[in-house]
Amino acid sequence: MRRRLRWLRPRPLTVQLRSRHETCADRAAADARDAAEQAGDRDAYAAAGQKLFGWFCAGGTRPIADERGYDSLGEEPAGRGLIVVSFRANGINASSAPPHRGQGIR
Repeated sequence: MRRRLRWLRPRPLTVQLRSRHETCADRAAADARDAAEQAGDRDAYAAAGQKLFGWFCAGGTRPIADERGYDSLGEEPAGRGLIVVSFRANGINASSAPPHRGQGIR
């Protein structure tokens, strides 16, 4: 991704990377994960989690568009003249599932 930003005078820049959440919008996998958690089935829980934190998402499953999820946090600083950039980072989030893996990428 390449973008060029120009402004008349220097401004502070704030970059927002969302927290670690699911990357794929798969309702069936989310339901299966919840059921596995209730049943204490660790293998089924892990299998469902793989579908929710996959990257790239399985065919027919949409990625969660999360770059707008923190708009409300950026409105106040932007109103004070700061440049606020929020972006989707599903590939980074998927690489850090389970939580102990991929922390260096973040």
